[in-house]
Amino acid sequence: IISINYKNVPSFELYVETRLICEHLNDAVVYNLILTEYKNKHGLGIDSNFYPMLGGGSTTAIVYEHEIKEAKTFILCLSDSDFKFYDSALGDTARKIKSIDNKYKSFNSYYYHLTQLSESENIIPLTVYRQYVDNKNDDGMKEICKAFEKINGTDSRYLCYLDFKKGITLHRLQNIKENDNIKDIAAI
Repeated sequence: IISINYKNVPSFELYVETRLICEHLNDAVVYNLILTEYKNKHGLGIDSNFYPMLGGGSTTAIVYEHEIKEAKTFILCLSDSDFKFYDSALGDTARKIKSIDNKYKSFNSYYYHLTQLSESENIIPLTVYRQYVDNKNDDGMKEICKAFEKINGTDSRYLCYLDFKKGITLHRLQNIKENDNIKDIAAI
């Protein structure tokens, strides 16, 4: 239960849907699909109503701080962790958002970053990517998908931290903290 003293926050609009701030609007679509699947799986017949807002990657922290200061609605800010591997540090965007969340500790805001993934697209199973690629006439994408499947066969954790937009480059591999398992992925 959240109690709100309207004298302290007279501008709060309780009847307005929660603001969902994401780095990209497509992330909101993915999170809504996950939420719907979760509710269906657990027999939860409750409505979920949110208004997606574009954070814009590195500017997500600015949008989050603005919404906290406005204090008009509940806010949920979701971000990629940008982890390079499971034991690496948070990326710049997630670190900035976390800092703002700690600074304000507002009753109406909540921040969450993916804890065991680098990017929101890492949530999507490899089989879904394979179905998409199989329907395309793009040999380059098919080769990339084959490489992802080989990587997944080596250690499924790798795909949790792979940046699907940037892909794999020797430079990115060298920037990952030294780890014995990295040799396996570099060999692919």
